[in-house]
Amino acid sequence: MLKPICALFALLVASPLVNAEIFKCTRAGNAVYQNFPCDVDSIGSSATATAPAAKTAAIAASAPDRSPSAVSGPKAAGAEASAPVRIEPRIGLTRNQVRTSAWGEPIEIVKEDDEEGTETWYYDLERKRAILFDARGKVADISR
Repeated sequence: MLKPICALFALLVASPLVNAEIFKCTRAGNAVYQNFPCDVDSIGSSATATAPAAKTAAIAASAPDRSPSAVSGPKAAGAEASAPVRIEPRIGLTRNQVRTSAWGEPIEIVKEDDEEGTETWYYDLERKRAILFDARGKVADISR
């Protein structure tokens, strides 16, 4: 009998401490529920709201000069400091994204004469490393 009373007492004491706000926002005609105000957008990997002009100017003024004329030494001409990280090809990438990926340009491109309009890019002479594109131009399969 004591355990149920203790459990009930714990729930009654802890429940006022739990508080949550839910905001209903409309984006592109769809209702989205989130735990922060509608003017904040955290969906995606980059900020969508613009920074206030005064704050942006202050940050730009305090940032060090990174222009090519301000950089000296071996890093000015070298690409190791500014080389972009190349991703590995994966399903869903477009042809242009694959061209800029770690695999780069293929050594051979074969367009199939079937109804689907598929295309295969080969990256070695044995045709072991290949990427198959579907009719939409997206990666459908990868052979490593």
